[in-house]
Amino acid sequence: MLLDRDARRVPPGRIILATGATLFSFFDPYYVSNRTVALSGDGRTLAFSADGYVLLHRWNGTAYELVHAQPIPDGGKVQERSIALSRDGNTCAWGVSFFTYPVPSTEVWTQCLDVPTHALTMTEKVSSWGSYQNSCTDIELSDDGGIIAVVQAGDEPDVVAELRVFEREQSVPIYTLNLPGSALDVDVSSDGRWILAGSRSTHVHSAGVGGRVDLIHLAGDELEWHGVPALGQAAELIVHGQAGQLAGLL
Repeated sequence: MLLDRDARRVPPGRIILATGATLFSFFDPYYVSNRTVALSGDGRTLAFSADGYVLLHRWNGTAYELVHAQPIPDGGKVQERSIALSRDGNTCAWGVSFFTYPVPSTEVWTQCLDVPTHALTMTEKVSSWGSYQNSCTDIELSDDGGIIAVVQAGDEPDVVAELRVFEREQSVPIYTLNLPGSALDVDVSSDGRWILAGSRSTHVHSAGVGGRVDLIHLAGDELEWHGVPALGQAAELIVHGQAGQLAGLL
């Protein structure tokens, strides 16, 4: 039964037939879990982790076929909820966590792949120490894949910023936010200008109560340039700012 959320009735003119057919199935007897999955907005591209790889499949008209197997750096693990696909299916990003024993140190890698060319567009490696192990807890993309938002559990010395935002082609974050505790969830607006992150008041591996939600606005189109400066012809430069606040250009 299909119900309209507001009218609480079956919407007229909309019929969906659920056949229950399984279009794709994958089984890996050697991997502990395949819970890390992602799907593009049109459903034609899917990604998941399995036995040291990020596997990408695309619909060819009759079936989902493997188009690329990206090796995960040796010893790493893609944590749950740590793979994302852009809405158009052309960008895939994931977080990889490394744990070393007996010294409690960790590395978290963030990587992004251009799906059509199978080329990595960015890689960031964050190292940390302490008994509270860091890990990637969530990753999200803007619709076009141009903005990547990553949240991490953080480390015991609190030197790792739990929220990290990247551009698709840049391995250095364009924005970071160091939070009091572990960040566990993140979302990105369609245009990539707004980031929403939810976090605990303490590290996920320590006791505590409370948490917070942070909404970040990434500055975009703050400057506009119109025209070409030439003799007898002026160009126009527009500096955007909030009402009641000063806007300046250095």
